[in-house]
Amino acid sequence: MSEVRWRTIETKEDDLVELSQGLDISPILARLLINRGVLNLKDARSFLKPNLSDLKDPFLFEEMELACQRVHRALDLKEKILIFGDWDVDGLAATALLVRFIRQLGGEVYYHIPKDFGYGLDKETLHKAHQQEIKLIITVDCGISNYEEIKYASSLGIDTIITDHHPPLIETDLPALTVINPKDSLYPDKDLAGVGVAFKLGQALLASYQGRRSTSDPSSPRMDYYFRAYLDLVALGTVADSVQLTGENRILTKFGLERFRETKKVGLKVLLHSLRLFNKEIGEWEVAFKLAPVLNAAGRMNQGHLGIELLITKEKGKAVYLAQKILSLNEARRLRSDLDTRLAIEYIEREIDLDREKVLVVPLEECEAGVTGIVANRLLERYLRPVVIFACMGDEAIGSARSNNGLDLDSILPQCDDLFIKFGGHRMAAGITITKKNISLFRERINSLVQEISLETQEVVIDHVISLDEITPALLDDIDRLRPFGEGNPEPTFLIQDIRPAAIKRIGKRGEHLKIILSSQKREGYLEVVGWRMGNLNDRDLSRANLVVKLKKNYWNGKEQVQPVIEKVFCKPLDSPLPLTI
Repeated sequence: MSEVRWRTIETKEDDLVELSQGLDISPILARLLINRGVLNLKDARSFLKPNLSDLKDPFLFEEMELACQRVHRALDLKEKILIFGDWDVDGLAATALLVRFIRQLGGEVYYHIPKDFGYGLDKETLHKAHQQEIKLIITVDCGISNYEEIKYASSLGIDTIITDHHPPLIETDLPALTVINPKDSLYPDKDLAGVGVAFKLGQALLASYQGRRSTSDPSSPRMDYYFRAYLDLVALGTVADSVQLTGENRILTKFGLERFRETKKVGLKVLLHSLRLFNKEIGEWEVAFKLAPVLNAAGRMNQGHLGIELLITKEKGKAVYLAQKILSLNEARRLRSDLDTRLAIEYIEREIDLDREKVLVVPLEECEAGVTGIVANRLLERYLRPVVIFACMGDEAIGSARSNNGLDLDSILPQCDDLFIKFGGHRMAAGITITKKNISLFRERINSLVQEISLETQEVVIDHVISLDEITPALLDDIDRLRPFGEGNPEPTFLIQDIRPAAIKRIGKRGEHLKIILSSQKREGYLEVVGWRMGNLNDRDLSRANLVVKLKKNYWNGKEQVQPVIEKVFCKPLDSPLPLTI
């Protein structure tokens, strides 16, 4: 069984004092900034007060000007344009953004989302595009590895503009007209999501509209309109894709989340109403755990076009129908993912030697391909080791890989590429298509490759060992200044050491949750700490336990309170976490 330990981030006292005094902020906020790599006053000011003017010029992409010239020529000649997207939320948001914007510019634009969980360009779709007289294809969130398909499109007389954010799998120049990809460019910010790259293209198109280059400054009237119109989609796709929420992504997401309450998109309004989020503050949590899973359900259930239609429609009646359809698919997805999770656990317990295999490779004959990512995430949390789930269909299998900080999929999967039909993804998540006969070979090879990598010890990183007296509304305000949270900027984690509970009790209808009452001599009143799905710990001796917590707002009787929420419980010895109810 993997072991869980905590590690407290060490901070130099001089750095703390410099930031705290230089910015007139609390020492804890200064510590949280330093823990996130924000080490000087200039960077700290930018981090705490993001500004759209700090965004990079889209024309820093070397081939952006050529891309704009080709799109404007297509608009002038009334050529048909196809946006080729992807079925995840990043791909859906990017597709919707360019479809809406190019139509605003007067273009005749269509879109395509792969079915049967395909990824990237395919020759059958390109042939159909040729028959329909498409002259220009713009990919979003895909295309960087489609050398042969781009070459085929060119042979049909179709120009291709690649916008993508995935790293190229081969070191060769694509036969595309232009490539806009921060990971294949000198562009300074490498972490844009697919929708962020599409947004940059739109920004550049607007700056070069009607044949003359104008400013791309977000404060200009023309750009201000563009940013207000599309930043909600950028935030949606960026948060959903779990990219680094630092640099430009932090700025785009922060301002994009603010746009949700004022969005003009009928489909988003209807969906927010359906999820009881309309006119409420929308943060990264609401996007990641409410909006994105629902939209993702359409793609996972092989109907990604419903998500696009919802995001581009201007008709309320159509939006209501589409939202209801997608919510229904989401419920079917939830039931299916629960079933497939149980099947995967049964397979692991029956077929895999957990003492020998560090990477869990699970082929399932009855699994739904669209939910493999969800199942893989659940198993990653349960077994604390990388997981690859395959849904077997005929002679092939479509899979999702999920990892933690112990294993970088970007570095390990290319060493198995001879076994794959295709693959792609990020450090922590990837998609794989493979022949069924190669699954056992892949299982052997990946476990052989990771033998020298330590995956057995999982670390919980602690930002600050906190006293009860420091847990105040003012600290919660400080934490809010760090939002939005995500990769590269995690929500702060605190350690309450050596607790002396005044009371411990089960809460919830079935007693499934835990409440611990704490007090200190210096603190006025009691502090209530909750542990969701931790009711089974009520029977354990928690005196002098150590609690890993995150601080949340709790509203009770119209009053805002700070409530620590337990992430992990450690008892003596310090490196031994108590088991939690899954």
